Amino acid sequence: MMLSHLYVRYAYLLYIKKTLKYKEYELIKDFSFRDLPDSLRARLIERDVEDFLRLELPLCAQNNISLLEYNTNDYPLQLKNQKSMPPCLYVKGHSDILHKKGIAIVGSRKASSYGIKQAYTFAKNIAQHNTTVISGLAYGIDTKAHEGCLDGGGFTIAVVGNGLDRIYPISNTTLHNRIINQGCVVSEFPLHVPPNKYNFPVRNRIISGLASSVVIVEASEKSGALITVDYALDQGKEVYAIPGNIDSPTSKGTNKLIKNGAALLDSLSVLFPEEELLFIPSYQDKNSFSLSLNALQKSILSVLSAGDSSLEDLLGNIQEPIEKVLQALSYLEMIGLIRNIQQKYTLWK
Repeated sequence: MMLSHLYVRYAYLLYIKKTLKYKEYELIKDFSFRDLPDSLRARLIERDVEDFLRLELPLCAQNNISLLEYNTNDYPLQLKNQKSMPPCLYVKGHSDILHKKGIAIVGSRKASSYGIKQAYTFAKNIAQHNTTVISGLAYGIDTKAHEGCLDGGGFTIAVVGNGLDRIYPISNTTLHNRIINQGCVVSEFPLHVPPNKYNFPVRNRIISGLASSVVIVEASEKSGALITVDYALDQGKEVYAIPGNIDSPTSKGTNKLIKNGAALLDSLSVLFPEEELLFIPSYQDKNSFSLSLNALQKSILSVLSAGDSSLEDLLGNIQEPIEKVLQALSYLEMIGLIRNIQQKYTLWK
């Protein structure tokens, strides 16, 4: 028996009705409906769950919100490999970006001019290295990280602590809309969930979970950004911290992280040791690169020689796992053989 939108039902029980706990979901998330314990099966088909779906699904469609359920290939693989991840993700914007390599940048809401400058500059440079910037759309460091990435022509992901039918903080409405056009906004919370203060520490595990590494720009000793660090370390992610003025309260947390073993981040080469600068090779350089391409990279170039393709089109033509295709695409972009323009990959001549 197939149960329509099984994982959206889980989200309702977790976040709205609060009759299911994460530890229960961890035990049952890989079960089919018929294998579930009788008590849980009964909860998943209760009248109020059906009423919730009847309202939620049309609202998502009307607002161009995608639902990525845990058991689908659209759900980010890097989250599937971590514990206590949401049964489904609500996404507004370009959901394929969730599969790209990303670096999280987080920090204080009450950032200094130094912190704001560093967040913006690092995010802009990271974007120019074909790497997504992930943050939380909050005031301060988060805002500047998103803006720097967008201004650098890159893709950015905002993970928020409320339903996607509302924007929070409202002062970031323009930035929110820019992100949707050049990235995506993500939430684990169903529509109509307000930005409750306890939602934000919880969502931080998704910020670190999507990222390959986490950068803390500026944080006090009790900053919420340090919760992201705890999640990142638990998930086995590398943590970087930007050093700050020893007299500044907003640098005490980052300086302490460095003292306790976080990698000191003072230049972009720390994040990208394999390349000093992103460059577009000359035609002669491109020819030398093409001689050493593997079979998958050559297959991608062959498909693109027939015309521009979206990620979905490429996956349809190339029977390889999405993570391998994304790695190949990133390399081809880095060496200047292809470009990603408005969600379409094209040969770069």
